[in-house]
Amino acid sequence: MHHKDGQWIWVHKCGKVVEWLKDDRPFRMAGTHMGITQRKQHEVDLLEANEELTKSNVELEQFAYVASHDLQESLRVASSFTQLIERNYGGQFDDKVHEYMHFAVDGAQRMQQLIKDLLAYSRLGRASIESTEIDMEQVTARVVQSLQLSISDAGAKIISGARRPGPIATIVAESHRKRDQVPKRETSRNCHRCRTAKPRVNVFRT
Repeated sequence: MHHKDGQWIWVHKCGKVVEWLKDDRPFRMAGTHMGITQRKQHEVDLLEANEELTKSNVELEQFAYVASHDLQESLRVASSFTQLIERNYGGQFDDKVHEYMHFAVDGAQRMQQLIKDLLAYSRLGRASIESTEIDMEQVTARVVQSLQLSISDAGAKIISGARRPGPIATIVAESHRKRDQVPKRETSRNCHRCRTAKPRVNVFRT
């Protein structure tokens, strides 16, 4: 509708014929009209914001792909050279050094897997992700292993098991290892929360 101030505005109209002529022609109508220009402008703003968000997500996914490739390559090189040193000079090292090298290789491999999982997570909504049964005892073991340094520094004690016979739990979730992040976050937070006493983290099936 063309407003009296010269601007074009959006209007929602609703009405009906309330009186007819004898020849069935409408004679009088009753109804209302309501200005919806502001609502229409919000719809346009929302559409533009969604387009910008879609563009940003595409750019972010492209960046994540490139960054993950570079990070994985660096980790692969570090892992490969560590294994090469152990293979060629392992006879000169004691058990402690072998253990340290194992930690280095294992940490690099777990970091590579984490990068792959984050890349898969960035594609949520566009690609199907397989769900599978997950043994939470294995998840707990992986979390404890990946946080071993923090646990050791804090003098923390991790206790896992079940309050009744059987495994901790088996759940159905996405097959990528992003599922490790919840128990890992909780364990890490508890290990760093208390500075004066040794933390104790209990993981139980209730």
